[in-house]
Amino acid sequence: MSVGVAQAIILTLGTFLGAQQPPTVEDAWEKISSQKFETVEPGALVRVVNPFGAIHARFGGYDNRVEILATVQRPEGGPSGPEVVISPTDDGGLDVITAPGPEPDPPDGPRSRVDLVLFVPQGAAVNAETREDQINVK
Repeated sequence: MSVGVAQAIILTLGTFLGAQQPPTVEDAWEKISSQKFETVEPGALVRVVNPFGAIHARFGGYDNRVEILATVQRPEGGPSGPEVVISPTDDGGLDVITAPGPEPDPPDGPRSRVDLVLFVPQGAAVNAETREDQINVK
């Protein structure tokens, strides 16, 4: 089977399954990183929901502070992509939720991603949820 035929089969299968094309080396991407600090009550729950990428959490927050590092990768010049919304909870915890931004990715183009790294205080509970990516807690 020639390379051209194999590529045509993969493209047809991807279209049939509703999959989008993965980014290529020629695609231009931009990276936007941010860092935030939030205070939580001792032993509080830090809930992280990120359907757009990976979540890495580990001990490293001191004085009941949570450090949140977010890196958004999106097609250069494309829509703004997802955004990270950080909200204190009524019980002294924290919600860190990645949500579609005001300009979501088009359904047929390359998708933006958000990777989160959190440093949480010792004794804090972490509840992490993602879709089709990894969660790493140490």
